[in-house]
Amino acid sequence: MENLNQIIVTVNDLSDLFDVDIRTVQRYVVEGMPRLDHGKYNLYECIVWQYKKLKAIIEELESGDAKLSILKKEEQKLKNEMRRVSLSKMQNKVVDLELIRMAWLRQLNIFSSNIDAMAPRINNKLNGDREQFAKIKEETDQTRDMIAEQTKLDFDNKELNELDQPIKEEEDEQ
Repeated sequence: MENLNQIIVTVNDLSDLFDVDIRTVQRYVVEGMPRLDHGKYNLYECIVWQYKKLKAIIEELESGDAKLSILKKEEQKLKNEMRRVSLSKMQNKVVDLELIRMAWLRQLNIFSSNIDAMAPRINNKLNGDREQFAKIKEETDQTRDMIAEQTKLDFDNKELNELDQPIKEEEDEQ
């Protein structure tokens, strides 16, 4: 070993040994390959450095394969779940959250329109009592706002899985 440790080589020798360009050897120096002097290298130290570098690359690639395998499995799980949800939608076992939201908003608009349509009739029954009408209108507006806010909170707190729950319970009963 001491004999090998005493061999001094040039950048050209290392370039030939590692089968790389001279500039690559110079880049290796920047990456941490040991150098004795400008253009002079200890052969043994350079070979050990290159071995460690290649070993680290191999380990990274092997762990990358493991990571890639895990990612592929996760991707497959997601695809399977998407297929399951799609199939459930086709079988009418799951309802799209956005469709429910649109139906609720449509019902809310109908309810609001009905309340607004009742206002003139209520005014007539009150025989034009403006104060009483204003009070009823204010209560009606508060009710409409409260229903709209509750609907918004309900949708913000719900997730698709929660909407699936009654359907799954019905399936379990069968």
